[in-house]
Amino acid sequence: MRDVVAVYNDQTNTIYLSNKWVGRTPAELSVLVHELVHHLQNEAGVTFECPAEREKLAYEAQDKWLGLFGRNLERESDINGLALLVSLLRNGDRSSLALLALSGHSNCAAECPPRG
Repeated sequence: MRDVVAVYNDQTNTIYLSNKWVGRTPAELSVLVHELVHHLQNEAGVTFECPAEREKLAYEAQDKWLGLFGRNLERESDINGLALLVSLLRNGDRSSLALLALSGHSNCAAECPPRG
Protein backbone atom coordinates (compact mmCIF):
# COMPACT_ATOMS: atom_id res chain seq x y z
CA MET A 1 0.00 0.00 0.00
CA ARG A 2 1.22 3.50 -0.82
CA ASP A 3 2.16 5.97 1.93
CA VAL A 4 -0.04 9.01 2.37
CA VAL A 5 2.06 12.03 1.40
CA ALA A 6 -0.51 14.78 1.92
CA VAL A 7 -4.18 15.33 2.71
CA TYR A 8 -6.44 18.36 2.49
CA ASN A 9 -9.15 18.75 5.13
CA ASP A 10 -12.13 20.63 3.69
CA GLN A 11 -13.66 21.36 7.10
CA THR A 12 -10.58 23.03 8.58
CA ASN A 13 -9.06 24.37 5.33
CA THR A 14 -5.84 22.65 6.31
CA ILE A 15 -3.18 20.92 4.24
CA TYR A 16 -1.45 18.11 6.12
CA LEU A 17 1.93 17.03 4.77
CA SER A 18 3.86 13.92 5.74
CA ASN A 19 6.64 14.33 8.30
CA LYS A 20 8.97 13.15 5.53
CA TRP A 21 7.99 16.07 3.24
CA VAL A 22 10.64 18.79 3.05
CA GLY A 23 9.83 20.56 -0.23
CA ARG A 24 13.37 20.42 -1.62
CA THR A 25 12.53 19.02 -5.05
CA PRO A 26 10.01 19.84 -7.77
CA ALA A 27 8.37 16.46 -7.07
CA GLU A 28 7.93 17.26 -3.39
CA LEU A 29 6.64 20.75 -4.16
CA SER A 30 4.20 19.23 -6.65
CA VAL A 31 2.47 17.52 -3.71
CA LEU A 32 1.81 20.96 -2.22
CA VAL A 33 0.55 22.20 -5.61
CA HIS A 34 -1.89 19.26 -5.68
CA GLU A 35 -3.25 20.06 -2.22
CA LEU A 36 -3.45 23.79 -2.96
CA VAL A 37 -5.77 22.94 -5.86
CA HIS A 38 -8.06 21.19 -3.36
CA HIS A 39 -7.95 24.28 -1.15
CA LEU A 40 -8.91 26.52 -4.07
CA GLN A 41 -11.70 24.11 -5.05
CA ASN A 42 -13.00 24.17 -1.49
CA GLU A 43 -12.82 27.97 -1.16
CA ALA A 44 -14.64 28.38 -4.48
CA GLY A 45 -17.39 26.03 -3.31
CA VAL A 46 -16.93 23.73 -6.30
CA THR A 47 -18.85 20.46 -6.05
CA PHE A 48 -18.14 17.21 -7.84
CA GLU A 49 -20.09 14.15 -8.88
CA CYS A 50 -17.43 11.84 -7.47
CA PRO A 51 -14.00 11.93 -5.82
CA ALA A 52 -12.23 11.13 -9.09
CA GLU A 53 -13.64 14.26 -10.68
CA ARG A 54 -12.23 16.35 -7.83
CA GLU A 55 -8.82 14.71 -8.11
CA LYS A 56 -8.49 15.12 -11.87
CA LEU A 57 -7.78 18.87 -11.79
CA ALA A 58 -5.37 18.49 -8.87
CA TYR A 59 -3.39 15.79 -10.68
CA GLU A 60 -3.38 17.84 -13.90
CA ALA A 61 -2.00 20.88 -12.03
CA GLN A 62 0.60 18.71 -10.32
CA ASP A 63 1.65 17.24 -13.68
CA LYS A 64 1.88 20.72 -15.27
CA TRP A 65 4.01 21.94 -12.36
CA LEU A 66 6.38 19.03 -12.90
CA GLY A 67 6.39 19.79 -16.63
CA LEU A 68 7.98 23.16 -15.85
CA PHE A 69 11.01 21.17 -14.74
CA GLY A 70 10.98 18.68 -17.62
CA ARG A 71 9.35 15.99 -15.49
CA ASN A 72 5.96 14.37 -15.25
CA LEU A 73 3.78 12.85 -12.56
CA GLU A 74 4.10 9.26 -13.69
CA ARG A 75 7.91 9.32 -13.66
CA GLU A 76 8.29 11.35 -10.46
CA SER A 77 5.81 9.25 -8.55
CA ASP A 78 7.46 6.09 -9.80
CA ILE A 79 4.03 5.02 -10.93
CA ASN A 80 3.27 2.20 -13.30
CA GLY A 81 -0.29 2.95 -14.44
CA LEU A 82 -1.48 -0.64 -14.64
CA ALA A 83 0.12 -1.61 -11.33
CA LEU A 84 -1.43 1.44 -9.72
CA LEU A 85 -4.86 0.52 -11.08
CA VAL A 86 -4.60 -2.97 -9.60
CA SER A 87 -3.35 -1.58 -6.29
CA LEU A 88 -6.12 1.00 -6.09
CA LEU A 89 -8.85 -1.49 -6.90
CA ARG A 90 -7.54 -4.01 -4.38
CA ASN A 91 -7.43 -1.39 -1.65
CA GLY A 92 -10.74 0.25 -2.59
CA ASP A 93 -8.95 3.56 -3.19
CA ARG A 94 -11.22 4.71 -5.97
CA SER A 95 -10.62 8.43 -5.31
CA SER A 96 -7.15 8.24 -6.86
CA LEU A 97 -8.29 6.72 -10.14
CA ALA A 98 -8.26 10.19 -11.70
CA LEU A 99 -4.47 9.89 -11.86
CA LEU A 100 -4.92 7.06 -14.30
CA ALA A 101 -6.85 9.36 -16.61
CA LEU A 102 -3.59 11.25 -17.10
CA SER A 103 -1.77 8.07 -18.11
CA GLY A 104 -4.59 6.72 -20.27
CA HIS A 105 -5.57 3.75 -18.10
CA SER A 106 -8.95 5.01 -16.89
CA ASN A 107 -11.19 8.03 -17.07
CA CYS A 108 -13.47 9.94 -14.79
CA ALA A 109 -16.53 8.87 -16.75
CA ALA A 110 -15.87 5.29 -15.75
CA GLU A 111 -15.59 6.28 -12.11
CA CYS A 112 -18.35 8.90 -11.85
CA PRO A 113 -22.06 8.28 -12.19
CA PRO A 114 -23.68 9.68 -15.34
CA ARG A 115 -24.84 13.27 -15.09
CA GLY A 116 -28.33 14.44 -15.67
